[in-house]
Amino acid sequence: MKFYNRENELEVLQDLSGIPDKSVMAVILCMRRVGKTEIIRQFFKDKKGIYLYVDNEKTPKDLIEEFNKTLALEHSLPSYVKAYSFGILGNIYNTHYCIWFA
Repeated sequence: MKFYNRENELEVLQDLSGIPDKSVMAVILCMRRVGKTEIIRQFFKDKKGIYLYVDNEKTPKDLIEEFNKTLALEHSLPSYVKAYSFGILGNIYNTHYCIWFA
């Protein structure tokens, strides 16, 4: 897929990711077929972060389970650590720089 004319969008994401000592969550909303996923892929080419695809077919439970799996894979976490373990998550993201996209 060709990727062009998205410098402004990538610059906004770069600015968000440059906020020191903070985890950032960006939500990208737009009509279908305009390249939202490709912008995220291009941005993450040389960065570490978590990408979670959200659509109206997924239930909140599905999203939490997907987030838990992604988080565990990204950070090699034990199976008992879940998204609702906020104390543990806080420790992880205080020591590991991360960008969140949903």
